[in-house]
Amino acid sequence: MWYNGGMSTSDWINLIAAILVGGDTLFLGIMAWRTIRQTRSIQKAEKRERLLNEIIEWAVSIGECSHSSMNLTALSTLADPTRVWTFAYTTIGNLNLSLSRMELRSKYISQVVLIFP
Repeated sequence: MWYNGGMSTSDWINLIAAILVGGDTLFLGIMAWRTIRQTRSIQKAEKRERLLNEIIEWAVSIGECSHSSMNLTALSTLADPTRVWTFAYTTIGNLNLSLSRMELRSKYISQVVLIFP
């Protein structure tokens, strides 16, 4: 006689199906975790690149500041002393503004560079 106390064929099929579904779920979970990790890594690299570009722009702006703020060649073309003083005050004001901007940007850049080794 057949012993009916064990698992039937349908019980075995259900068990195997449950194991397969569990394995698939585990696989999908691992793949999702890897994708999230990879996305974070890409975002981190993009942020670092953006910050490096900001540092480069800052360095270029400092180089340009010395050329654009102090155009003293135009001073020699002015004959009227009033215009010379107006030009001088304007030039000094522009230089002061450029230096203030540079100082603020330098403080920001000094914090940005701490991110890099």
